[in-house]
Amino acid sequence: MNQAAEGDQGRERTASTSARSTGADRLHALEVIVGLFAGLAALIYITGGVALGLRLLFAGLPSLPVGQLPREFLFSLGAAQVVVPAVALAIVVGIIELGQRHEGLVFGHLPWSEARQRRALGRTYIAYYAAVPFLLIAPGLAVAVITDDAVDHPTAVVVVLAVAVAIALVAWCSSAWSSRMKDRRERPAGKEIRNRYLWAGVLGGAIMPIVFAVWLSLEVDDARYAGVIGAWLVSLLFALLVVWWRAQVGARHRRDAARALGLQSAPEPGERGDLARETPSPLLIALSWAATAVLVMPALVAATAAWPLTEGVV
Repeated sequence: MNQAAEGDQGRERTASTSARSTGADRLHALEVIVGLFAGLAALIYITGGVALGLRLLFAGLPSLPVGQLPREFLFSLGAAQVVVPAVALAIVVGIIELGQRHEGLVFGHLPWSEARQRRALGRTYIAYYAAVPFLLIAPGLAVAVITDDAVDHPTAVVVVLAVAVAIALVAWCSSAWSSRMKDRRERPAGKEIRNRYLWAGVLGGAIMPIVFAVWLSLEVDDARYAGVIGAWLVSLLFALLVVWWRAQVGARHRRDAARALGLQSAPEPGERGDLARETPSPLLIALSWAATAVLVMPALVAATAAWPLTEGVV
């Protein structure tokens, strides 16, 4: 009788502990969702203000009055021209990337410290850091050149820019194709890629922004296109942030999947095949998509800022 009573009490304690754990997880998820919505609202407001402020600066007008404008105006500007297009693009890319399988969260969302152990994947990261910051500033640069009357040969500049974008995009995509998911299932082999090669790729990616900044500054006899270098640096910071962000999402999914399989810790990189069968939480999928949205925001802000203001009559 005593043993049966103790067994019932033990099951009750286990059920109570499990219920508290489930409640705590739900509360934590709710807190994260509320925080995301609050952060999204602030992000919309900030992007709208930055885009409008830059447009005023490009038009030769002071940007100080932006902070005195109604919040609703800046909110609508940031939502319509930056955040909503970024979210829509992120959803499309996320569906294509993850699809019906979730291998990307297991084998793709990795920090540089793990990616460098695989030669093909490490080269993909280097190509990403070299190409993506330049790709992000290219739309805004094209809009600025086309709408700038001071540029004598805008067509030639846009053609050269399109060729440079095509080369960077092909280099990045071909590198990503060479590091397919099936190759990442195997154990890492060979020497690690040294960090200096990563920094060489980053500095190599700065060549094109510098070339266009110097070329256009000489073309218009003005230093305003030196801002291309600053825009590239901001885009580089966003590219670094997104890699860190996705690595955190992948690490969380690998821990959750290992816990669901009854493992004490996530397996080594070459032993993660079983984890790919575990479905990630909707929150982690949303965070993965949000990383893509954050990545394309500098391009949308740059294109919006470079678009000329509509002429008005008083």
